[in-house]
Amino acid sequence: MKKMATAAVSLVSVALVVGGATAATAAPAPHPTLTLSAGDTHVRLGDKVLLSGRAAGLKEGSKVTLQEKRGAQWVNLPVTTTVKRGGYRLAEKANRKGVQIIRTKDGGAVSKAVTISVR
Repeated sequence: MKKMATAAVSLVSVALVVGGATAATAAPAPHPTLTLSAGDTHVRLGDKVLLSGRAAGLKEGSKVTLQEKRGAQWVNLPVTTTVKRGGYRLAEKANRKGVQIIRTKDGGAVSKAVTISVR
């Protein structure tokens, strides 16, 4: 009887150790990512540029900011929106002729850049 009780306690201990090890090695959460696409990449001065994207790994209501590349720096534009149902939409007025390189950012997540030609 004493041997059976010892064996039962040993099995429970082994189960707890194995179960604890499995929980400790759970996969880390995926990094948040943003995508960005423009409705039209060739516009006229004064036209509205419609932008949209997907936001994977970001919380609902997270703030997404539009940025423009000026020289070597990315500058925040006064255009923001929030993530809704895993995506977002923005509109920006083309107010300068030439090529504009834009992207979106939320904390550490940054989209790939999109080039808009304004004539």
